[in-house]
Parts: sequence; C-alpha cells; structure tokens
Amino acid sequence: MGRIIVRSLGPVRGPWREAAEDYLARLRPRLPITWEERSEVHAPPKAGAADEAKVRAKEAERLLRDLPQ
Repeated sequence: MGRIIVRSLGPVRGPWREAAEDYLARLRPRLPITWEERSEVHAPPKAGAADEAKVRAKEAERLLRDLPQ
C-alpha cells in the first residue's frame, strides 16, 4: 500500500485544525498518512474573477508539480 499525503493551501486554523488533527490521529494507526501545509498564492487586493482564476491555476500547478511521478 502506498502512502497518503493530504496537502492544504495556507494554514488551517481554529476548529478546522483541531478536527483535521483528530481525524488524522484516528487514521494513522491504519494508514500511512501525512499532512502538509503549503503556502498559498495571494491575489491582488482588488482582484477580479480573472485574477482569482489565475491564482487557482497557479495553486493547482504547484500541487500537481509536487505529485510523485
């Protein structure tokens, strides 16, 4: 069995972080799973829909680039 890597863009905070850590702690005894937090790409302050689409495309490109071959 391979390993599972969960990647999040940007820091996970508050109750979401607690829930994610609890869930991963429950899975780790059964699955080889790790969690990686990646820095997020920020859009300009007054970004329009086109700018947001570019940001999402850059984030997707970074995530895909890091996938194992």
